[in-house]
Amino acid sequence: MLHTGFAHDNVIRLLRNEIDFTSNIAVDDDFFIDLIFEEIPEKSNVSEKTGLEYVVEECRRKLGETE
Repeated sequence: MLHTGFAHDNVIRLLRNEIDFTSNIAVDDDFFIDLIFEEIPEKSNVSEKTGLEYVVEECRRKLGETE
């Protein structure tokens, strides 16, 4: 479980020692994962899309802008 109340500027950084890995995964000592949160508009503003559909579409749109 993850509580977004701990997010600073909508980001939670998980360090290597805070992540459960299987024994066959090797990562550097300075490995980390940033979880980035963004508010999802009300469903009425997103037509009939579900929250997940909206997030996927937004990610694709933003990745397309940076490529």
